[in-house]
Amino acid sequence: MSSDGTANGDIDWALFSPAAYAPHHYIGVDCHDVAIARRIITTLERLSGDYRSLTEIGAGGVLRTACLAAPLLMPGSPITLTDVAEPQLAATRLAVEQVQQGRPGYWAAHEAAMTAVNSRWANALATVCRKPTIRRYNVLQAPLGTSSIRIEGHCLCSLSARPDEYNHAVSNFYGGMQTGDVAIRLFDIGSTGYNVGDVWFPGYPTDELEVSNQAESMGLVVLDSFRMPYQKRTDSNAASSTLSALGGAIMVKP
Repeated sequence: MSSDGTANGDIDWALFSPAAYAPHHYIGVDCHDVAIARRIITTLERLSGDYRSLTEIGAGGVLRTACLAAPLLMPGSPITLTDVAEPQLAATRLAVEQVQQGRPGYWAAHEAAMTAVNSRWANALATVCRKPTIRRYNVLQAPLGTSSIRIEGHCLCSLSARPDEYNHAVSNFYGGMQTGDVAIRLFDIGSTGYNVGDVWFPGYPTDELEVSNQAESMGLVVLDSFRMPYQKRTDSNAASSTLSALGGAIMVKP
């Protein structure tokens, strides 16, 4: 797979604009959101539901990614939402505050779509926004560490265009997993990068086969992996990508 070779250190993450990114990708629930939620929940609903912590990397202001796994947690379990870009951390805080204040907006529609698959997901948004820890974390700098559920939504493939950095980030994402822990990945297939406003951010063009092979090489069992067609939205040119499909995978540490 080819990429432009841009390293993570070459990127000024302070230039990432949530205001330019969110209106393009998160203006409502579309067919991709519903299909991915259904596929992931169908796998997760078979798991025990007694996990004790959840960490998301690349959270931004989306919230929906963490919501996919939140119902597996025991009541009161800690949730940590992280991002490498300070503007995205600000977006995370704002999104959580809006939900806490009873203004769920877009996120309520996504929760309804999840609940239609399984009623256990009816309070996913409240669980995520109850009292999360929000902090900066660069997965290239240190292993994620202890967390019984770890999840990333289109983050690892969007940190760098260099294969060595991408592979290192993947290794750190899985770093610290213990027996029974779950890892969930959502990723862009074929993407070499994306525009946010006038700024180009590089990407690494992974696919579901590479993701599964990497996980298995690190001793994980792949419960499910998938590819779904992607139809580019035409509502805005604020953010664009070269991706050809959307992918996902769910792994467990045996």
